[in-house]
Amino acid sequence: LKGEYNSSILNNGNNTLKIFSFPTSASPNLCIYDWHEVEYPRWLKTYNDSLLFSFPFLDTLSTLKGVKITNVSSDSIIVWKYGKTIKKYQLFRNSNNEIVFFDTLTNQDKFVLIKGSKVSKPKLYYAKKFDNLRNSQNQADYLAITHKNFLSKSKDYAAFISNSYNVTTKVIDVEDIYDEFAYGYFNPEAIKDFLIATHNNWQTPSPKYVCLIGGATYDYHGNKTKFLNTPPKYNFVPSFGASVSDNWFVTWDTTGAYIPQMNIGRIPVTSEQELDYYMTKHINYVSRISDSWNKRFTFFSGGTGDNQSQLDQLREVNNYVINTFVSPPPVGGNSTHFYKTINPNTNFGPSSEAEFQKTIDEGSVFISYLGHSGTQTWDNSITTPSQLKSKGFGSPLITDFGCSTARFGEPDVTSFSQLFVVSNEGEAIAYIGNSSLGFLSTSLLGPKLFYEKVLKDSVYTISEALKLAKLKMLQSYGSTGVYQLFALTNTLIGDPIVKLPIPNKPNLSISPSDIHINSTNPSDLMDSLTVSFKFYNYGKVTSDSFAVAIEDKVNDSTNFSFSFKKIFPNYLDSIIIAIPIKKKPGEHTLTILFDGDNLIDELSEADNVATIKYLVVGSTIKTMVVHSVENGLGDNLQLINPASRQLSDSLEIEFATNDNSEDSQVLHKPLDTLLTALSLTNLQNGERYWTRTKIAGDETFGSAFSFIKATEQNYLLKDSLAFLKATLTNLQYLNKSLLFDSTTTIFSALSAGFSDGNSASILKNSKNFIPEGTIRAHHVCLFDERTFEFISYRHFDVFGGGTVETNNYINFLNTISNGVIVIIAVSDEGSISSATLKNQIRSLGSKFIDSLSWRGSWAIIGKKGATPGSVPEAFSRTYKGSVRIDTTFYTPNKNGSLLTSEIGPVGKWDSLSVEQLVSNELISSYRPLGIKDNGIIDTLNILAVTNNTADLSSIDAKLYPRIKILSEFSTESDSISPNLSSLSVKFHTLAELATNYQVVSVSRDTLIQGDSLDLKFYVYNVGESPADSFHVLV
Repeated sequence: LKGEYNSSILNNGNNTLKIFSFPTSASPNLCIYDWHEVEYPRWLKTYNDSLLFSFPFLDTLSTLKGVKITNVSSDSIIVWKYGKTIKKYQLFRNSNNEIVFFDTLTNQDKFVLIKGSKVSKPKLYYAKKFDNLRNSQNQADYLAITHKNFLSKSKDYAAFISNSYNVTTKVIDVEDIYDEFAYGYFNPEAIKDFLIATHNNWQTPSPKYVCLIGGATYDYHGNKTKFLNTPPKYNFVPSFGASVSDNWFVTWDTTGAYIPQMNIGRIPVTSEQELDYYMTKHINYVSRISDSWNKRFTFFSGGTGDNQSQLDQLREVNNYVINTFVSPPPVGGNSTHFYKTINPNTNFGPSSEAEFQKTIDEGSVFISYLGHSGTQTWDNSITTPSQLKSKGFGSPLITDFGCSTARFGEPDVTSFSQLFVVSNEGEAIAYIGNSSLGFLSTSLLGPKLFYEKVLKDSVYTISEALKLAKLKMLQSYGSTGVYQLFALTNTLIGDPIVKLPIPNKPNLSISPSDIHINSTNPSDLMDSLTVSFKFYNYGKVTSDSFAVAIEDKVNDSTNFSFSFKKIFPNYLDSIIIAIPIKKKPGEHTLTILFDGDNLIDELSEADNVATIKYLVVGSTIKTMVVHSVENGLGDNLQLINPASRQLSDSLEIEFATNDNSEDSQVLHKPLDTLLTALSLTNLQNGERYWTRTKIAGDETFGSAFSFIKATEQNYLLKDSLAFLKATLTNLQYLNKSLLFDSTTTIFSALSAGFSDGNSASILKNSKNFIPEGTIRAHHVCLFDERTFEFISYRHFDVFGGGTVETNNYINFLNTISNGVIVIIAVSDEGSISSATLKNQIRSLGSKFIDSLSWRGSWAIIGKKGATPGSVPEAFSRTYKGSVRIDTTFYTPNKNGSLLTSEIGPVGKWDSLSVEQLVSNELISSYRPLGIKDNGIIDTLNILAVTNNTADLSSIDAKLYPRIKILSEFSTESDSISPNLSSLSVKFHTLAELATNYQVVSVSRDTLIQGDSLDLKFYVYNVGESPADSFHVLV
């Protein structure tokens, strides 16, 4: 506010200045007092024989005036005039202790009066050697302006920049700029004068990049430290103005359009360690090899949590960038978009916590955030850089065209941009944000213009893309108002020469892990093996095609080869092929090769080939075991002998107690006729074994199967391996039985006062229930203590709302009933003076509510009637950081289910047996799900279980050759669990017809043409079910 009044209304002595806020239709309508300055003419009276004075009310033309100065106590007085002209007066005081003189004066003249004894003589410490920064022989592409504290490390950094980007660099001590452009005084404007001089005086090409290396603050004189006790902050390399603007240094055109003449960025370090950290990060950034990271892009959209229209508006801007620039060629990027929703209330849309963490862990080239933000927070509960830190895959550019996150010049809070770029918890290579408040118009427009320059126009240097985006904005929308503010305060934190590693060439990639064999146990009885594989283009998308060559070898002989052409995918594509394997047992080697003739210019050829080995097992020996793992076997194992004579008439059978065949035992047994029976009596009952067989002398074993030694053959779940093949809901396998597990509910709260992040979040299992965490308030969430379901959210601004808001808060807390969890977190300012309100909060279990200071941080997870000090609570005074609290509730589940894996096919169903707790407090049911040959599943009747056994013989195995068992359990007791230790299904195996060389004979072995012979052969049914009639082909 600024106003003028006639000085005649001032009284000699004390005067009172009052400011009134008149009622208007606007909301809010109040004045918050910060500072005042009153300018008025007064009599020229010295204080301790010193005085500064001027006459701004005079005319610009010189007129003769008389000047009288009173209260002069010394004859040794010096008076100087400066301003338009400089003049020293020889004056003496009169008997009235006055000095009177006459001179021609203007409104530009200024005067200083001082006692001669107070005039100090300069003390010379050293002779300044000027670098002559205006020297016309100077030339550089890249300027690093820094403070002497960082001069040595900055020279190392500049050398790295020169080598990595092929530019000439020059490191400038900011003190040298002051000496040559500001007479040695601290003066931010001198930096602008120096940069203009480099363009006017230096050799061409003129410097293009300016990197300011050092932190800054708008509080040049440290007043907040002096008067508010904030931690001191040093102006290593100052910025200009408040809100601060580095862009002002490079904006000196005369058009008034605020067009930057150079590309500027800042590395706001406050220690050599921070600069070393950034340098190491930058070195790694330019040296990393292109891979999938170079095509990954992450987007966050926020907004006011109860304003659907705004959420849609912000989300659609990021969608526009994705659909227009990221997904289509030539980028073909892999984007992930997390966006805030109202119903359900989420910060990251439909993505699960695991999906969110996977995206963060993998990293991305850039992260685009669009939404509300504070100096150290986004409105989607991202409050620390560590939440977006990847598993070391790469350093992203982060953009936020909203409010305040690039306020690097604040004396009392560290901005997001600083934390992300130069702190150890942040890994960003650069951060684009506003050093002032943002506006909806520019925040919606900024991402579109910037990412158009980067992704469509291929301007990969961050500062250049930002400069061109601003230029287009100014050309299209003018350079006044919010657009002028955006041009000056939208700031790059990071080195302006950094280039985004968007690939400029294609880069095909495939790895062994991308190849998938679609069969767990391929055998040589199969006609072919289906193989699918994914492949990627981690580079630029072109319209070219490339060659694909597929080769399968077995025993070093080519079994299959195929070549064809494919068009470059945007990012990911897949191919399915069938490889013939019938009668091709042994180890196969499958190789997939792209662009074998190197016709495509790629970023890298090293990842164009992938090879895997897989085993096709021989089918010479078969078993009657139905399942891979869920088997129980009695004392005998029957093996069906090979159909044709082999090189040996002896079997090798391997038994192991683990799936990697370590410490296995191999038994040798001669073949019996057609069937070879193996006794298992020497195996230990209840133990699990892995078994595989082969003909003695063969190179490889057949496929393995696993079983538990039991009393009879059946489908058996009796250990963790078998039980975990089933689908468990609210159950866990623990201590050799199935028990109800517990549901874990984690509540957490974050509070950050104005100078420590200015945000709040209240989370249940990582889901934030505060719609807008940057609003100044006590944020309050209520949850049901029994079910932990969300009840309601309110916020109370006890600072701005006065007595009315305080009373509303008191009434709200007073109405909360018992059995409700009350979580409160403060953002900005929430200190309380009302004793009644404090008592209400104490009734929730608070011990520290009296410690909540002005703009401090405080949070509590309480409940009505809790003893003070018995609940999670934390506070922190201003400038001491934010506070986080959490608590975990484990709730025993009282219902659960088990759905077995598929059982069968079988010839006849027999019975179900279980071993479990029998209790009146536990309800158990077992229901078969019948599976027809066409895959249709029918839900059958619940089984009548008596003495832990149920009859299955009524199930028609011809209609349902396969079943699953659905087991459901429930209780009302907290101490009861199913304790299911075993589930088995007894059945008769299918009919299995068999014949082989051992049961076939002919009457003679030599024939004359026209003779006949007798053929004699046997066919056996070695299965457990009758066989119908069958065809015989001789």
